[in-house]
Amino acid sequence: MSFIECDGLVKIFKTEEIEVMALQGLDMTVEKGELIAVIGKSGSGKSTLMNIVGGLEKPSAGRVLVDGVNLSELSEKEMDAYRKKRVGFVWQKAGRNLFGFLTSRDNIISAMQFTKLKKAEKEKRADMLLELVDMTKKADSLPANMSGGEQQRIGIAVALANDPDILLADEPTGAVDSMTSDMIFDMFRKLNKELGITIIIVTHDNSLAAKVDRVLSISDGKVSTESIIKEQVRKRLEELSGEEYSLAEGLFDNSHEEYSVLDKARRLQLSKEMLGAAGISGNRVKVSYKDGNIVISGEKSST
Repeated sequence: MSFIECDGLVKIFKTEEIEVMALQGLDMTVEKGELIAVIGKSGSGKSTLMNIVGGLEKPSAGRVLVDGVNLSELSEKEMDAYRKKRVGFVWQKAGRNLFGFLTSRDNIISAMQFTKLKKAEKEKRADMLLELVDMTKKADSLPANMSGGEQQRIGIAVALANDPDILLADEPTGAVDSMTSDMIFDMFRKLNKELGITIIIVTHDNSLAAKVDRVLSISDGKVSTESIIKEQVRKRLEELSGEEYSLAEGLFDNSHEEYSVLDKARRLQLSKEMLGAAGISGNRVKVSYKDGNIVISGEKSST
């Protein structure tokens, strides 16, 4: 069994006037210690997926298993403990990660307030995390006196305060420039390698997604494609630091092998772009087998 397993997830949001299906039978697996990216257009369901895995929302149907535990079967008390102890969140806006009136060290310590650690132990762990994210020099600084990238690094330290198994990052580089974005991503790679923590990054930034081993693309509430990094690119990536990305952008062109994903009913989702390129406009296609290949073609015109 995979560490995280999403099975047929459906999420419906209802108001008095409309009903929106954010997830439509999504299947996904994540292995322990993986660093993956989930990409998709606005409204595709990627943030909804993250919130469900993080225990912030419950699916309308389907299930999420984390380390063999079905999250939907947890009581409110158990779910609260899951969010506090097993999951760390990093948000796009630093304001969601940090208290503006606390220093960096105190922000990290505040995240440990419900633990049984003694004050000295909390301070020691806070200092260790500051060193881990290369922010010891900003230990006594307020968020207002730090750059966006520095705030995000402290936000990552806060997310790690309770030693979670899973780190969920929702557009973590959306509010910083490209150079800072590369440095933050390099930090995620460092944490993944040194701590063995499972990291899921939700992003619309294809250049960021190109630097992880596996990329899941969500379209219309389901995983439509899965991209696996080429081995030679993965090895080169391990040799780079964030500061070097700008000098090697060409490395990430065609860096992954892309696969379409069959759901559990063996159905295949084809993107509008792919159908358009093939000249298929209707809602019916012909599927045939020829010379070891499955061929999908459009419906022939009757005129």
